[in-house]
Amino acid sequence: MRKILGFFLALSLTAGTALPQDTPTGITKGGTITLLRTESKIPIGPAVLDNTMDLFTGGFQISDYTNYTPAPSAQVTTIGPCAVVVTDQQAGSTGVVVTALDAGPVLNLNGPNGNKQFAARTAASSIAYGGTLGGGIALPLPGARPPAPLYLDPGTYTVDNGTGGADIGPFTATLTLPNPTFAWTNPDANPSIARSTGVDIQWTGGDPGAKVIIQGVSSATDSSTGKSTGIGSFTCSVDNTGDFFVTPDVLSILPATTSRAIGTLSVSSGVQASFDARGSDASTFVFQSGGSRTVVYQ
Repeated sequence: MRKILGFFLALSLTAGTALPQDTPTGITKGGTITLLRTESKIPIGPAVLDNTMDLFTGGFQISDYTNYTPAPSAQVTTIGPCAVVVTDQQAGSTGVVVTALDAGPVLNLNGPNGNKQFAARTAASSIAYGGTLGGGIALPLPGARPPAPLYLDPGTYTVDNGTGGADIGPFTATLTLPNPTFAWTNPDANPSIARSTGVDIQWTGGDPGAKVIIQGVSSATDSSTGKSTGIGSFTCSVDNTGDFFVTPDVLSILPATTSRAIGTLSVSSGVQASFDARGSDASTFVFQSGGSRTVVYQ
C-alpha cells in the first residue's frame, strides 16, 4: 500500500511544481487529512492487474523556512490552462526543518460505510496516521482472497481526534464527497502518446465546480550511462466538462521518454474543506479521486 500511495502522491507533487508559487517564509503549523481513491495497473510477472484502492492519510507538522533555499529555477511555459516545466537537474529545495505534531493516539473516521480508526504511527521524528480503507488487487490465483469492498462512497464524512494530543487539540472535520465519484474513463486509450499529436482525456462525475488536474511526466536518460538528460512535466487545471485535449504545443516541450526512463500520466479531481484545530494555523480535509498510468511519450 505504501508503494502505491507514494507513487500516486509523487505524481501530484512532481507535476505540481510546474505552477509558480511564492517562496515560503517563517514558521507555519498545518495539517492535512486526505481520503484517496486511486486507480492504477500493477505489473505482476507477465500479467498486468487492475488495482483500485481507497486510502486514508493524516498528519500535522511545523515547517521552519528560516534557512530555506529554493530549488534552482526551471524553465516554465504556460499554454492556456497548462504549465510545463523542463529541467536537466533533479536538485530540490533545501533547508526546511519539519517537525511532526502530536494530534493524539488515534484519528476516527466516520462515513456512510461505517467507522474506521487509525492509530498514530511513530518512526524517528515522524507521527502519521493512515491505512487502507478498502479495495486492492484481485489476484487471479486459486483460493486467493478477494480485495475488501471499496469504502469511499458519496456522502458525508467526519474525522475527529477524540480528546486531542500534546500539540493539536480536539477537532472535528467534515467533508461531503460528490455524487457520482470522479472517474477517468479512457485511461488505457493511449499507452504510447505521440507528442506531435496530443492526447484526449475523458472523465465522468466529480464536483461540477471543482477543477480536474491532468498531469504528465517524461524523462530521458543517456543510453550508455543511465544518467538523466532531461525531465519534463506538465499540469493542466481545467473545468469539469468531461473532456480535455492536451495539445501538441504542450506535449512537444517534454523530452521523449527513453527506454531506461519513465513516463506517467495521471488525472484526478477532488474537494476540500478547512477546519479549525488548536495548535495548527491551517488545517484541511481533502478528498481526491483519480488514476495513473505508465506511458511512453514519443
